[in-house]
Amino acid sequence: MRYTENERIEIIKFIEENFGRIEKIYQDVGYDDLYLDVAQINPIKEKPYYTLITLGMGEHKMYNQNNENFSNYAELMISLPNSWNLDDKNYNWVIDELMHLAYIPFTFYFSYEWGHLENNFESFSSNTKLSAVSILYPQMKEKNSGLLKLENRNLQFYQIVPLYDEEYTFALKNGMKNLLLLDVEKKINYVVDMQREKVLEYSEEDKEMLDDIMDSSEWHLGDYYSKGIEVEEINIYNHLAIFLRWAMENSFLSDNFLKTYGKELEKYTSQDFVDLREFVKFRLKGDLRKSFFNDIGKEFIRYYYDYDNMSVNFYPGDIDKYAKRIFGKERYYSPELKREAYLYLTFDEKYYQDMKAVIDDVYSTWLKELENYKN
Repeated sequence: MRYTENERIEIIKFIEENFGRIEKIYQDVGYDDLYLDVAQINPIKEKPYYTLITLGMGEHKMYNQNNENFSNYAELMISLPNSWNLDDKNYNWVIDELMHLAYIPFTFYFSYEWGHLENNFESFSSNTKLSAVSILYPQMKEKNSGLLKLENRNLQFYQIVPLYDEEYTFALKNGMKNLLLLDVEKKINYVVDMQREKVLEYSEEDKEMLDDIMDSSEWHLGDYYSKGIEVEEINIYNHLAIFLRWAMENSFLSDNFLKTYGKELEKYTSQDFVDLREFVKFRLKGDLRKSFFNDIGKEFIRYYYDYDNMSVNFYPGDIDKYAKRIFGKERYYSPELKREAYLYLTFDEKYYQDMKAVIDDVYSTWLKELENYKN
């Protein structure tokens, strides 16, 4: 729903009263099929930093909202130091990130709320280690949530605040509120500082554990709840259970894993349908780890669970392709499945056998590539 002329006037007035005078508007900044204007507020003595604000994201209704206290309409903003150079390729990532974040809710069918987290999984540029963001309320002249009540909608302004991977991981597990409480020195600033100190560091144990994880239910639970996925939560563990069963049937599990869990697994394998989802959820704490597998299993995982090469031979990608084949392209992309079609697949023997055939084929290809490499 396009802004009316009165709404746009109210938005501009709200921005200039609370954030600063708009000096420039970039028109039709594009990200795929979403084109927005971006307002630029220049540094002044009282606020010695730039602020960029989307103008037009709030013309589109975000798909799902579980909390009625939050608006389905939003504009995003990011604040930058006065030394920022938008013409430098090491600094212009902010425009890409701003547009990417504006695009996400309408592609993946959810709404932003305070504390929402997104991970880029690599540094935003070569001169920073920041790689994730949280979406928070902006700092205002008067304390409020940055909510503007318009004639046709309530419009929420959100501030984009970059984070380090360690901070993102902590907030993902404990909530953004607890990360801010931990930040007693106020290192997390609303104005981007690409070289700021981290609130916390990974311990050596944390680093080993993170390096060991190949897939985790935690990576999927956030979308499950924020999008209001209408299937049982146990479906999050479907694809994890399938891969574990395949590895078990192909003798790819490590001796230590079998020593710990072998007896317990027998009760699952003795059933007519092998359903390892509760085992993964409760006994493995929702994780698949590289250390669960023997040497050949680890080598195959390195090939098939390669997050740096997701375009080919990538197990989670093959799960998505299977879901698209089962539901058809139109339904796969429909709001009904909220871009999480794999969670709506029926977990049964057919699903396992179909995916077993896919994994078997990839495994055969991998063996041939190894043979060719040796020769």
